[in-house]
Amino acid sequence: MSFARAVLTMGLSLGASTAEAEQRDGTFVVDDQMVMISVVGSGEVMTTGPNAGDQTQVLSGPDIEILGFTEDEVSIDLLGIPALVAVVPGTHTCEGASGNPVAYYVVWWSPAVTTDGPLTTCADLSLSFTNGAILLEEDPMGDGEFWSWAPARGFAEGVTEGAP
Repeated sequence: MSFARAVLTMGLSLGASTAEAEQRDGTFVVDDQMVMISVVGSGEVMTTGPNAGDQTQVLSGPDIEILGFTEDEVSIDLLGIPALVAVVPGTHTCEGASGNPVAYYVVWWSPAVTTDGPLTTCADLSLSFTNGAILLEEDPMGDGEFWSWAPARGFAEGVTEGAP
């Protein structure tokens, strides 16, 4: 692993696994936005808005999990915008690969709510926020899948730079 990549992963690191996920209602606050996950029928719906009465749907799936989000001014300043990363079970196959199919999404507010994704993979990726980018990596200290996301360009494989 390069020194630059090692330094970048020293941002706010968050790990997660979807192996023990279950459907449930949940509410999170990202900057000044309320994010709600509601069980609807056999799936879940994620909405966001300034309050519980003014929500816009941004994502739906069989089981939505929040992998991480910018939860304070330091992480928002590091990334440059308020954002969250969600993961849902993927619909693709993982023949010949270890792991389960998953799809990663980035939801961000700048100025309006926007969703980017899916990034589909069979790898369990860890999350970190760095200067101008979100990093999703299979092994932050070694080999494996490595993706970054920046507001100006979306997802890119193996790129460590933030917005151009």
